[in-house]
Amino acid sequence: MRWNKLILLTILALTASCVERFIPETTGYNKVLFIECLLSNDTAIRPVVHVSLTAPVVSQAGGKLTYVPEKVSGASVRIECDDNTVAYFPQFGAGNYRASTDFKAETGKSYKLIIQIDDKTYESDYQKLNQAPPMDSISCRHVLQKRSEDGLIIDGLRFYASTQSSEPGPSFYRWTLDATFRYQAPFLSTHLWDGRYIKPATNILLRDCWKSKNISGIYIGNTRGLSENRIQEAPLNFESQYGNELTIRYSLNVKQYNISESAMDFWENVTKLVNETGTLYETQPFRIEGNIKCTSDPSIYVAGIFEVAGVSTLRIFVNRPTSFTIFPLECFLQQVGTRDFPWYRLPAESFVTEQSPNVYMTANQACYDCQQRGGTLEKPPFWIEQIASE
Repeated sequence: MRWNKLILLTILALTASCVERFIPETTGYNKVLFIECLLSNDTAIRPVVHVSLTAPVVSQAGGKLTYVPEKVSGASVRIECDDNTVAYFPQFGAGNYRASTDFKAETGKSYKLIIQIDDKTYESDYQKLNQAPPMDSISCRHVLQKRSEDGLIIDGLRFYASTQSSEPGPSFYRWTLDATFRYQAPFLSTHLWDGRYIKPATNILLRDCWKSKNISGIYIGNTRGLSENRIQEAPLNFESQYGNELTIRYSLNVKQYNISESAMDFWENVTKLVNETGTLYETQPFRIEGNIKCTSDPSIYVAGIFEVAGVSTLRIFVNRPTSFTIFPLECFLQQVGTRDFPWYRLPAESFVTEQSPNVYMTANQACYDCQQRGGTLEKPPFWIEQIASE
């Protein structure tokens, strides 16, 4: 049986898994300190150190875990550079420590994370910030995939990253993804119901939206053991034929982090615990070695990772696929003003469509106003519309 291992409870922002949980009763479990930080030369990413206590494997009540990872406050956090400069990370919110706005990591320098909690000191090794090579390409192609919820085989697009480095290998990469897509509310209104009367009105300016989303998951690759320091089509995310993502135009933005070998080992171990099937006692889920140690007491185990990485980015645009059918979120019209659906049941400020003289139809207002599906009417500054050569 596949199940969410302990580490997923402490990396909620980094990955998600649609698996069946098996959560046995556990008693006498010692909480483990979990530390996570990404330091890069991307000035748009302000470094944050997250400190928490990992949740034990516990019983399940009402479909929800009975224990939530505990955030650790009151720590003293700093990052030291090999040029003898020090950046302090004051606390903001429970368990979160953020650098000052003028702190910038530099390519070619090495950094060490140091955290003091009570009388204990936790340190990473020095990690060098290596420049990330530019990606060669982001590509996609039509694939079939089994849906985890019901086992249904569905069509969609799988995206891939290709990259290479001129430096001697091996190289180690992690990719993070976010997507933006354009979609449209399907129905055009002719009138608006104000709660008492219908009056002429159009929703033409409320139909086209753009929506962005972060894509969860662990996406890693390396050239260890390869004859060339090159990665060809490392698999990234899958976008399904169901939903609004692929209805008009889709853009995937990929950040490539040039990480260390120790960080790669950490993410490979996490991936195994997320994806591999096994029994409870095959691999103890809280024994994931990172690059952080308790230097004041080496017998204390610490989980987590201090990741130092150069970053490069690449964005791809994809039009609505024609090789398979797209099923957007469904919209249905129903007649208003009938005995089953009188006007007074229709909320005020609702759009309606006059289908024939004095026959008015309406639908969920998200089918008239695209903003009600979480999008925005403002086109993103990076957006490129379809061009004839595409």
